Amino acid sequence: MSFFVLGIVGFFLISGNTQDAKQLNTSIEKGPKFYDTTYSQFYGKTKVQVFFLASNKHAKNKGLILFLPGWNLPVLDWRYKTKVCQRATELGYHVLLVDMGKSVYLDSVYKTCRADYATYPTRTWLWDSVLSPYKNTGFFIPESRTFVLGLSTGARGAALLGLEHGSEIKAVGCLSGDYAPNFDTTDLLFKNTIGNYWKYPFRWNEGPNNILHNVSKWNTSVYLAHGLQDKTVPAKHSIALRDSLLKRPQIKSKFDLDDGQHNYVYWNLHGLKALAFFDTL
Repeated sequence: MSFFVLGIVGFFLISGNTQDAKQLNTSIEKGPKFYDTTYSQFYGKTKVQVFFLASNKHAKNKGLILFLPGWNLPVLDWRYKTKVCQRATELGYHVLLVDMGKSVYLDSVYKTCRADYATYPTRTWLWDSVLSPYKNTGFFIPESRTFVLGLSTGARGAALLGLEHGSEIKAVGCLSGDYAPNFDTTDLLFKNTIGNYWKYPFRWNEGPNNILHNVSKWNTSVYLAHGLQDKTVPAKHSIALRDSLLKRPQIKSKFDLDDGQHNYVYWNLHGLKALAFFDTL
């Protein structure tokens, strides 16, 4: 695979519209190297920060990993509170971090969505506006070595991207995620976005945001981890997803359901294990 420069060192601003996304691609095609880059795109009036970290120049390039944060967690926590990003670049992976704010990685904004929640990006926008421009650099296309690694709500995002774009994403890593809204019909994040369960049961039980219901469409390799002492997101989510994926033996997978809590100590340890899994593919 040949690679092109992803911008120049420093900050540049682009909006989320198609024309400026194309300008991004044409302006970054400078040669066979990648450089660290920070830029912003707009989701409506919301500025979304994007950080690109180039792989170690001495390492053989192994692909690109998109890192997704949990709900209301800074995406740069992946870089500064774990060793996963540093290790990824050392191994030869490019790192892409997108600050998703309070996103719950829905497919779209529902009319029932609380106004302030509607200001945070959907996964559809993430794919169309942030990730798709990277196709011109050889990522997020069929047969590319493109990976997604998410923690907490970001694990839900990683699973959904893998579910919907299995031909373009080689593998996902999902740490401490929730995968079935109907496991807790009092969940305020979903009540404030897709509406009350009693009024919209389909959205909770069978809609496009219920990963477990749609797992028969799953074709992407997966690393799945969850701490059994997690008091924020019950491990039953990952246990159920594991049991469903085990019924699809054609999928390359690794599961770590072990001691641990909902914190960066756990995510550092299992983020590094996710990298080791990616390396086997």
